[in-house]
Amino acid sequence: MTASLVYVDGSGVQHSVSNLALGSSVAKSVYLGSTKVWTAPTTSTWIKMTSGNTYVAAYKPATNISVSSFSRISNIATLNNGVCGIWTLSGGNLIPVTNACFSGTTGITVTAGATTGTYQQQLITKTYTTKPALIAGTTYYFYVGERYVDQYTLSGTCDCPGYAPDWAFSASASMSFTASDIGNIYLNVVSA
Repeated sequence: MTASLVYVDGSGVQHSVSNLALGSSVAKSVYLGSTKVWTAPTTSTWIKMTSGNTYVAAYKPATNISVSSFSRISNIATLNNGVCGIWTLSGGNLIPVTNACFSGTTGITVTAGATTGTYQQQLITKTYTTKPALIAGTTYYFYVGERYVDQYTLSGTCDCPGYAPDWAFSASASMSFTASDIGNIYLNVVSA
């Protein structure tokens, strides 16, 4: 996860840093060693997620972590056929992480947010009671949301390298992955 950079003005008021420049070059990211500590904000857009596909966001932790919760932003306000999961990729298959994949809405909350363009943001969060363990340097693929409907997700800083068929979702079985350059989508991972 990236942190916010702030500066304090002469009155002691903190302000978020929205852009940085070195000479005439504008920074897109700032690193402390190999850890990204800031990413330039971008204008968010909606990306269509076609019914029948589980569009996954890629995330690689810098240290070993246990996932307390993770969130995505969608335009879906109510989950009727919710699914969530964290997978690794092996060849052409997404392999479920232990204690990470679930069908149904248990532990999933939907919180309404601001309106962006045509749709209202809905923050969809999966909170774990038994926290999945992730290994540093391994790329994991995350999804939480609705099945069987066209929906939109908000752009962000995590790559969406493809999708798996949501009808093949299982808490314990692998499912085939289709590589496709979907773009960057919103994902927030909270570690315990």
